[in-house]
Amino acid sequence: MPRSTGAQARNERAGVPAKSNWVVLQMTPEHLIARVRAGFEYQEFEFMQERLELSLRDLARLIQIPERTLMRRKQAGRLDPGESERLLRLERLLALAEEMFRDVDKALRWLKTPKSALGGNVPLEYAATEVGAREVENLIGRIRHGVFS
Repeated sequence: MPRSTGAQARNERAGVPAKSNWVVLQMTPEHLIARVRAGFEYQEFEFMQERLELSLRDLARLIQIPERTLMRRKQAGRLDPGESERLLRLERLLALAEEMFRDVDKALRWLKTPKSALGGNVPLEYAATEVGAREVENLIGRIRHGVFS
C-alpha cells in the first residue's frame, strides 16, 4: 500500500481527496487527453515532487521546465500542456513501478537506479523523452511477465 506523503496529508487537511498514482492507469485516454490539454494544476507538480522524493529543481529538470518558467507556472497555478504530458509520463511510470513492486520505496529505488537493460541509464532520466518512457514501460512489462531483462 502506498505510504502517505506530506503532500497527501496537506491535501487531506485542505479537503482535497487523497490520490493514488494507480488512478492514472485506470483513466480513459479521452480523460487523460482532456487533462493534458487543459494543463495540470501546479499542485499536481508538487504532489509528484513529493511522491518521487525529488527536489523541485530535479523534477523540473526531468520534465524540462526551466526554473524561471516553473516560478511563473506556480504563480499561474497551472502547467502548460507539454509540461503536463511530460509529468504524466512520470506519473504513469511511478504507478506501474508501484503496481509491480506493491511497495512505494522499492518502486522509487528501482526508478532511481541505473538499469543495464536501459544501457546503464536511470529509468526516471531515460523517460525524459516519449521513446525513453516507452522503453521503461516495456522493461516493467517484461519484468512483470518474468522475461529476463
